[in-house]
Amino acid sequence: MTQERTWERVTVDNVLVAPLIENSPLPALNAEHRAVYHLAIPKSDTHRWEGQLVQFWDQTWAVLGIPTQGIDELIPGPWNKKVTVELYRTGAPEAAGLWTETVQLLSAAAVQDADGYRESEEPTKRPVAAIFTAGVIADEHAGDNKTGVRRSAAAEVWEGDYQEERELEHEERRYTITQRKPTGRGTLLLQLEEVWR
Repeated sequence: MTQERTWERVTVDNVLVAPLIENSPLPALNAEHRAVYHLAIPKSDTHRWEGQLVQFWDQTWAVLGIPTQGIDELIPGPWNKKVTVELYRTGAPEAAGLWTETVQLLSAAAVQDADGYRESEEPTKRPVAAIFTAGVIADEHAGDNKTGVRRSAAAEVWEGDYQEERELEHEERRYTITQRKPTGRGTLLLQLEEVWR
């Protein structure tokens, strides 16, 4: 049974937004192809930032890594924490509305004939909430050419909903799950390759 999860919207006032500068220490970051910003957070703020989604400019951003923070008394001005965010791949403006799609995770189940021999494999389907994105961005395509991976879509699902399935179905198209990566937000990003029949 899929557990229902919701996002809680919290407003944080007096946050400064600044673009990433070229010498910022983010390894393997190609700033030409990724929208990345720093947020300056007020000293009075007590929210947990790592693993969260942030909204500004009518777009959704994902927090990268762990925020850096200084000692209040040694930092002039009202800000003491820096958070790095990257444009969320869906670009959807409403975080709570991101999880409106359903995908089917497929598990192979052996079917036996009357004599007890395996006749065929019929997958069982289990629906889960997801964010589904067709296609890949330019950086991913270039990386795929180097590794030999051929992705055609991606789906983000909650970690607790994924049970080592190898295939996924969305809108009557079947995909092989080629990779899975934790996002740090309690979800897994599944890289998908469409199964051609």
